[in-house]
Amino acid sequence: YVTHGLSNLLGEDRISIVSVDRDDLAAAIDDETAIVLLSHVHYVTSEKSDLADWTECAHAVGASSFRNANAWFAVRIPMTGFP
Repeated sequence: YVTHGLSNLLGEDRISIVSVDRDDLAAAIDDETAIVLLSHVHYVTSEKSDLADWTECAHAVGASSFRNANAWFAVRIPMTGFP
């Protein structure tokens, strides 16, 4: 919802929202990427993601990362040690 609201605010000619499978995420992050939105725990499968690796990929191309940690009460999420 947030990304689509931003697209509506800025205009579709100024922002592109790309959704990719987690297996393809690292390859999809490039120098056109401004921010990578990450979720630690998949809401359907409960599979945990490697936030540190994805954050490193984002930072390597100058992109920011946003980590969704709304599962913090159920899963121990390290909030330090990210580049």
